[in-house]
Parts: sequence; structure tokens; C-alpha cells
Amino acid sequence: MFVDVCFPKNNEKEFLDVAEKLSIDGLLFIYDNDKEKKEIKHDKIKIFNGYTHNVNTSKAVILEPLDENISKRKNIIYIYLPEDESPKFHFPLKKINQVLMKELKLNNKLVGLSFGKILAGKTKDIEKISFIDILAKKYEVNVFFASFACSPHEIRSKNDLIGVCKTLGFSTAEQKLSALGEYLSENKNF
Repeated sequence: MFVDVCFPKNNEKEFLDVAEKLSIDGLLFIYDNDKEKKEIKHDKIKIFNGYTHNVNTSKAVILEPLDENISKRKNIIYIYLPEDESPKFHFPLKKINQVLMKELKLNNKLVGLSFGKILAGKTKDIEKISFIDILAKKYEVNVFFASFACSPHEIRSKNDLIGVCKTLGFSTAEQKLSALGEYLSENKNF
């Protein structure tokens, strides 16, 4: 099941309309706080809710930037956001290395890669995202790829994202798109 990640600003219906046209199976709406969250139902698209920071409920997905602090809480999903940083000698990233990947695997965490960052990014950002994919494959860390859309027009179809994954040399493009849907389906609390 392909689930895309969106950051709505009182325009959930527009996201759902575009997602239905693109045949997306589900949407994960990410909110800043509990007050912004709306109860929305849709016949064809499965809807999940999450937050950008810690909320007082264990029944919500929390999206956090990937860094060296990995939480053992079950409901946290990490997203890699490229930063301006000078690379170390052998690694293009300072904070992300094999130790972090082993910890992500040990705690069975999910790492998201953003299509929007690739589309708007520099060559160095694409290299960093490719490096994370190589490390994740080596240490068997679950990685998903989504559009992380801030507006409804930034959502991309599954075929577009598969094409980008294959172009970047990501292994198992289909698996990268369905990983988030599988994770959310396995954890019935969300």
C-alpha cells in the first residue's frame, strides 16, 4: 500500500482530491499540534495522522529529523533533511554513519527520504540521500520514499516516485514506496 506524507494547512480535502486522481492508497497528514488535527473520512483513501513533535499520545505517528539521538519509542518515524555541512574524510555526512544505522535497525525504525528535497535540492543533497540509501541497504534499515508535500500540487504519483528511485539507483523501488504503508498497517494504533 502506497502512503504519501503531507503537511496540510486546512486544505485536507484538496490533498484528498489530488491523491484520488493519482490513485494513491493512503495519506499521512502531519500536523504541528493536536489543535490543527481534523477528523476526516474518505471512501477510497486510507487516512493516517501524525505530528512533527512529541504529543501526549502513543496513538500518533511522530515525524522527527534524523540525527544521532534515536528514541526507543515505537511510534517515531525519522526523516532525513539535507543540511549544509562539510563532509568527513570518508563519509559525506557528519551525523549519519554505520553506528546510527545499526541503532535504527536494532530499534526497528523507519527512515523517510523526501522527493521534494531531491527535486529542489543541489547535487550534494542527492549524493547524501543516495549515501543514506546505501547505508540503509547494508544495515537492513527500513527506508521509505514519499513526496512530503506542503501543497496539494506537490503530491506525486507512485509511478513518478518509482521512476525517481530507479534513476537514483535505489534498490527495490517498489519496496521503498510501500514501506510506510506496511509500517502504519502493522501498527493498528495509528
